[in-house]
Amino acid sequence: ASTRPSPMIRYPDEDTTSDTSSQYGGGSEPLFSQSPGEVFAQLTAATDAAVTYQDLRKWNELQELLEDGEMLESELQTFYNEAMSGEDGLDSGGFARLYWAIDDLFEDDVDDAADNH
Repeated sequence: ASTRPSPMIRYPDEDTTSDTSSQYGGGSEPLFSQSPGEVFAQLTAATDAAVTYQDLRKWNELQELLEDGEMLESELQTFYNEAMSGEDGLDSGGFARLYWAIDDLFEDDVDDAADNH
């Protein structure tokens, strides 16, 4: 059985003309449904240590961004390397830096789209 969440349901009164980037961020809607601390706790639950690059595979929302082509694997690797807090991976501070770097990536896209309208 798949653990993937069901697709977004649109209701008739919702704006269906917006591009797909709007479902990942922008406006007052957060990019991710959980805080950095909540995601970090889930990814480190078994070890209570650092988040490795491999651990990021367990973060469903991030995997959806990669699968949908909204984010490149190379971008994730760059953000991960920049946020590294130790040899073992990302501590909570490093993970928060990664989380917000990804969030900022999509916030810039929304700002650029707003500037062009």
